[in-house]
Amino acid sequence: MGNNMKHIKLYEGFNNDEYYQEIEYDEYFAQRVNRLNISDNLNNRIKDLFDTYLGNDYLKVDGQGSVIYVDSKDDKGTLCEIKISLNDDEWYYVALEKEPEDTFYKCDQFEGLKKLLKDKEVI
Repeated sequence: MGNNMKHIKLYEGFNNDEYYQEIEYDEYFAQRVNRLNISDNLNNRIKDLFDTYLGNDYLKVDGQGSVIYVDSKDDKGTLCEIKISLNDDEWYYVALEKEPEDTFYKCDQFEGLKKLLKDKEVI
């Protein structure tokens, strides 16, 4: 029975990898030069994910491509700044800047982005 549990854990981990994976800061930083403009339509879809929380600051920043900053509190009340950018082939790059440390992810398509934010309890 012990072996089965181990197998399930491995499978769950593998499953998440299809949606998103944690990356190093260097990879997050390097992709910024290729980021794409986030359309108003997509911006609204992302914004809607956060509407379950009241009092969030939500800001779309236009520049080279777009980065979306969201100040969000998780269920423990910890403030988290979320930066989202979009790259080729619908890869979303996300920085979760939250105590005690910042983490960086790349997510496969919108579903991956949604799953990451849910798993990390920011939506």
